[in-house]
Amino acid sequence: MSNYNHFQYHVVQVSLDDTVFDKSMPSDALKRQLSYGKELTSLYPTTIMTLIVLTEKRDIVQFTHDNVTFIPLYCKRPVHILSRLPKMLASINKTDPISVISAQTVHEDGWVSLVFGKLNHIPVIGQIHYDIFSPSAQKEVMGRGISGTIRKYVTFLLLQRYAALRVVGQRVAQQLRERGMHTNVHVIPVPVTIQYDGNPTAKITSPSNPRVLFVGRLIPAKRIDVWLAVASRIARELPNVEFEVVGDGFLRAYLESRAARLGLEQHIHFSGFIPHHKLVDIYSTAHVFLLTSRYEGFGRVVVESYLHEVPVVAFKINGVEDIVEHEKTGYLHPWGDIDAMAKSVLKLLTDCSLRDAMGSAGRTLVTERFDPHLLMQRYASLLITVAKQCRPLPSIVPPRKPTLKRWLGLSSTKHSLYRGLKYEHIRGIKLNGKTLNVGGGDYNSYYHLLTINGEMESVNIDPHYKPTIVADINQPLPVSAENYDNVICFNTLEHISNDTLAVREMLRVLKPGGRFYIAVPFLYRMHSAPCDYHRHTALWWNDFLRSCGVEEENLLIEPLVWGMHSSAYSFREFIWFRAIYKKY
Repeated sequence: MSNYNHFQYHVVQVSLDDTVFDKSMPSDALKRQLSYGKELTSLYPTTIMTLIVLTEKRDIVQFTHDNVTFIPLYCKRPVHILSRLPKMLASINKTDPISVISAQTVHEDGWVSLVFGKLNHIPVIGQIHYDIFSPSAQKEVMGRGISGTIRKYVTFLLLQRYAALRVVGQRVAQQLRERGMHTNVHVIPVPVTIQYDGNPTAKITSPSNPRVLFVGRLIPAKRIDVWLAVASRIARELPNVEFEVVGDGFLRAYLESRAARLGLEQHIHFSGFIPHHKLVDIYSTAHVFLLTSRYEGFGRVVVESYLHEVPVVAFKINGVEDIVEHEKTGYLHPWGDIDAMAKSVLKLLTDCSLRDAMGSAGRTLVTERFDPHLLMQRYASLLITVAKQCRPLPSIVPPRKPTLKRWLGLSSTKHSLYRGLKYEHIRGIKLNGKTLNVGGGDYNSYYHLLTINGEMESVNIDPHYKPTIVADINQPLPVSAENYDNVICFNTLEHISNDTLAVREMLRVLKPGGRFYIAVPFLYRMHSAPCDYHRHTALWWNDFLRSCGVEEENLLIEPLVWGMHSSAYSFREFIWFRAIYKKY
């Protein structure tokens, strides 16, 4: 197989998180992306990464840090993604050819990436950061009504088109595999880096004022209305309890009003948005983390809580169940069981030993299972693996572009389409010195296309063709080694049962620095049964010739087809193409 160590990889990610451009405060997203860049260079030092960030902001500018370039792309509506992202990808690919694309979602940015990747032979990784099979999640993420139905249909239709899928929860991965939607699925949660550099921060609040915490966006999926209902039950049993809701969103005013109606004014504090780097202090004041989300992709806040030894009480949903171990690191309850949630929180608030034990066990679990460095390594490895597996070999070149000149030449040929394509490729080949034609004879119909400057010899098992040497090509050739400057073999190897020996013999009789030219059919019904033994792919030819000692830089494999998206049989549809009706 080929060695790719000397090639540069260019990883392009499509992101929706424009906090990487916020210079006023440290960004967890920025730190994470730069860490991905470092992990990529640890695998291949010359790897570069480009992050295209879809944003509604116009006043942000591109910048580069180390091997990572951050490019903002203004996209206020989904239609902007469909029209502007392809142009951006094309511009980047023209400057630095892209090795792999990783889209943050499997929706519009993923669709565009797939189409662009298909047209440019670039593998695409799709990422799923939520429970894609949850009806509630589908309605919130994909929308409702006809538009939501269409987005859902297109999303699931295209899932198999991705080279790989990166998901953040085990349940989603399992369902994707069981439903036959994809087999190359990788569970790689988003790394959590907060307070991960030593011992947990000591609690700075008194147990006499136990505090229950929530951190996250105030959106319908988080079901903060249910959170407040649980808080109300806890407050009735524990009058000195405090609640803190950290985060912002369009539901904040409604939730503050609802908390007041539930009589929680003296117990609860809505802190609003707090920068990620300041959340350490918030977690340090908490005793229990309460999560009432209807669905989650992973549950990063759960990991953050455990890193500060704060036990978690949550509903048993996708993602969260991968982190919380019931009655070991916290409690998981069926969705909607408010009474059970309240009882579990009260149990933890009133039992200091239990709370500390579960918090400590939680920290041990996440430090072992969700080590951010290991997660970054796994994601970087996935990017390179997909790029490597799908990357075209340098020796295998794309077919020639369809042009009017080519069409006129091929349509006027007196030969078959296959011969027309073959003759198009061998026309003008210069054979200087001594040449051996394997499978040829005293005269062949293509000799006039070659520029022969020297002696031409041939070998064939059939004396009718008047070869220089009558011999069975399935056997070692009766020729001394390193005897010829050139070896040609057209439309012969498919008839040789021991074709690998024949090729090795051709290379054996070739002088150092000599040239060989081979033409074989693949899809075309040329010289078919009972005398047709082998049809090999371009990759087989690459690997076999490399195993024979041919250097990759000296190898060129080109398909004999009309264009990149055509096959031999597609020409039957073009009745104007006169050559296909020619008899061989």
